[in-house]
Amino acid sequence: MPAPSTLQSVYCTDEDILVRCNADFAVLAPAWQLLAAGSDGVLVPTGSTSPAGPWTLQSASVDFAANGVNAAVGTSVFTNVVQLTGPAPFKGATGQLFAIDSVNGNEITLRRPNQPLYQGQPPSGSTQLAGVTFAVKTVYPQIDNACYTINEKFGVLDEGSPFSIFWKQPGYMTDVRELRELATLLTLCRLYASEVRVDRGDFALKLKEFQRDYADCEQRTIIRWGPFGQGRPASTKFSMNMMR
Repeated sequence: MPAPSTLQSVYCTDEDILVRCNADFAVLAPAWQLLAAGSDGVLVPTGSTSPAGPWTLQSASVDFAANGVNAAVGTSVFTNVVQLTGPAPFKGATGQLFAIDSVNGNEITLRRPNQPLYQGQPPSGSTQLAGVTFAVKTVYPQIDNACYTINEKFGVLDEGSPFSIFWKQPGYMTDVRELRELATLLTLCRLYASEVRVDRGDFALKLKEFQRDYADCEQRTIIRWGPFGQGRPASTKFSMNMMR
């Protein structure tokens, strides 16, 4: 059976989704999209002489690299998120969520979401923690699907497309971040929509808010091509509609 058809370039990662939806990420990421999980995690304390360091989570039972955590998507690394739910100080409904900065076999290096590495309070503080319960779920399939929709709307050709033209590829965009917010918002719209069962409640309100944000973002998104933004006429949703 051939592998699923996926894009070589996506515009956001699990970390971007986490930053916008906070603790809801633990619910929105489907349980069946699990990359790694265990209850034998170890975090060493601040000031420890262990080569692991206080930001490194180790697991004897899980090979994070072999499981595809922070796997490459094209030429970029897709940043996953880990949820720690035990023991204290991670007890609670959602525990604590960290971005995964890097992976080395049975180790992952953590950081606070959207923060530089080693900035903020280390996960274990001054106490060594063993028996840490962890789970790495992903919304990569939903992100890939949202980015495909955006490519279709704006006339972007993925590098893997048989009809690809160099100047229409993501790598030729002046700033690919133009589409990061758009992809993040569209992914969140679809994730919340899949969880909403009634017209009222917290998730229903958030869905409407993200739908408004997405519509506004789509209206003002302009893709500029070339290193200085002058390589080709800019692409907008409206210009692509006229071309078709």
